[in-house]
Amino acid sequence: MHGLVAGPLRIGGVASVLRTLVPDVLHRLIERHPRLEPSLRDGEAVDMIPMLQARQLDAVVTESWDHHPAHLPPGVRTTLLMHEDAQLAVPEGHPLAGREFVALDELQGELWTSCPAGSDAHEALRQLLRAHEVEAEVRYCVSDYATQLHLVAAGLAVTLVPRVVRASAPSSVRFVPCRPTVSRSVLVATGTEAETPRVRAFLAEMSRVANLPGQHP
Repeated sequence: MHGLVAGPLRIGGVASVLRTLVPDVLHRLIERHPRLEPSLRDGEAVDMIPMLQARQLDAVVTESWDHHPAHLPPGVRTTLLMHEDAQLAVPEGHPLAGREFVALDELQGELWTSCPAGSDAHEALRQLLRAHEVEAEVRYCVSDYATQLHLVAAGLAVTLVPRVVRASAPSSVRFVPCRPTVSRSVLVATGTEAETPRVRAFLAEMSRVANLPGQHP
């Protein structure tokens, strides 16, 4: 197996997962397989899944929200990495900051930061709130959750973020669980006919890192 894991490994993924999981995975893979040549790009699933189908990418790390499941085309295989909750992020001093939980129908009138329109996370947020008769006013559209959390810290907006990104939040951000609970799954999408030894090695290491203590809720 060691000698077979070589050549290009083209990875795409959503920013929140790339930042928290993928760097360590690629570092370990290169240590074990010096002939491996990984490359990485971030983006949205709507853009990267067609690249996977066209064999321009070997794997895509993506997300699927429980209330807004990812719709992947035939011929795409998924490997579940983790299932985690998401919480409301608010600035300290916000009326909801000290709450034990917040009901989603209480969020009318808040200003939001979210991933760009068309992304799974953006559409999931809008669908979630509309189901509770709340229309999200999204003023700040940025792909990176870390930037969203800094906008929250500045008192400009609130946001909904998954557990895996919360450790990097500014100290002035407060997290409040939602009722009902909001959750997402993190997946790796691959082509059913393209699981080479290097892709299988990537999947195995991603699964290992995702199951380390501290990664799950």
